[in-house]
Amino acid sequence: DATGGNQAKCADLLGINRNTLRKKITDLDIRVTRRRKLM
Repeated sequence: DATGGNQAKCADLLGINRNTLRKKITDLDIRVTRRRKLM
């Protein structure tokens, strides 16, 4: 995973706004899971 689940980084790689990415995720019913950071 190139972005480690970071939506802001993903949106930047795609050349779109983070809010646009979130809308596309919602519109396509893509499940988003939160990852815990390892310490």
